[in-house]
Amino acid sequence: MGIETEHLVLHPVTPAEAQRIVSQTPGPDDTWADGFPRQDDLDGLGMLLRAGGDAAKAPPFGSMLITERASRNAIGSIGFHGPPDEEGQVTIGYGLVEQYRGRGLGTEALEALIAYCRTKPEVRTILADTDAENTVSQRVLEKCGFTFIRADSELGFYRLAL
Repeated sequence: MGIETEHLVLHPVTPAEAQRIVSQTPGPDDTWADGFPRQDDLDGLGMLLRAGGDAAKAPPFGSMLITERASRNAIGSIGFHGPPDEEGQVTIGYGLVEQYRGRGLGTEALEALIAYCRTKPEVRTILADTDAENTVSQRVLEKCGFTFIRADSELGFYRLAL
């Protein structure tokens, strides 16, 4: 399963790929943009590996690598914190390396993930949070139809009903 957009390919992270990313040791077929993996990529995939998670079983609700089609560089990640809960809610996260921000690619990746969620009847709501000072991410969420719910001293919380 992969998701293709005009400028991006989102594909599920395999267990071997997750291990390479967390160890920051690209394989011969891996092409990573400068700055990849980001700390958020390392944290998310590291939690999956420590929990004994099998990324191959994660689809349709696992982590996906964001690759720029033109360069074939891995430029970030996007995905789910887990499968839908009993209320049909999923929590998502995403991020790009610095030099790929500001080009609309985060919005493009998030729109693709939302479209994918719309094909899954078990998903009724998408939740996201972002650092309180990360206005760029907040704008991406709002541009993609998310509604601000609340904030605490560190995070802003968003919701999109499908």
